Amino acid sequence: MAHKLRTADPEVTVRTPDQLGAALLRFRKMVPLTQQEAGSRSAIKQAMVSRVEAGASGTSLGTLFRLLAGLDLELVVRKRRKTV
Repeated sequence: MAHKLRTADPEVTVRTPDQLGAALLRFRKMVPLTQQEAGSRSAIKQAMVSRVEAGASGTSLGTLFRLLAGLDLELVVRKRRKTV
């Protein structure tokens, strides 16, 4: 069964590995999936899901994109907004 996030779910702006990990954790729990389930859907190990969610550096782009796909998420790149 495919899990979908609600269309009202917010977009999250991330600028650091820690912020990305926290955002992925939040969206994973909204589905809801365990780390093991997210890993299975993404063809990565639960330990790697944990590392990504903890903001560990050194995660390959391939791993990140597999996890995003497994959580039914996508990456959007845009020009950084000025902060006040």
